Amino acid sequence: MERRDKALQAIKDLISTKNDEIKEIESEISGVKTETRREQDESEKLHNKLGAMQKDIETVQQAIQREEAEKKRLSEQYELLTKSL
Repeated sequence: MERRDKALQAIKDLISTKNDEIKEIESEISGVKTETRREQDESEKLHNKLGAMQKDIETVQQAIQREEAEKKRLSEQYELLTKSL
């Protein structure tokens, strides 16, 4: 009888230990999920910033091309006027 009680107590202790381990793991998982969500939010923000910056770069490049075309046109006009003098 005493051996059975000791075995039962040992099993109860083991169950308690395992339950504590499960709680620790669940807590860790929760922390990882929270951190993952935070990192996903940050990634989304950075992705949006990147998209906006790429659009800005494209706009500036188009403006540069327009200005270069205007510069070329004005340069040609200047040469034509210079030759006609």
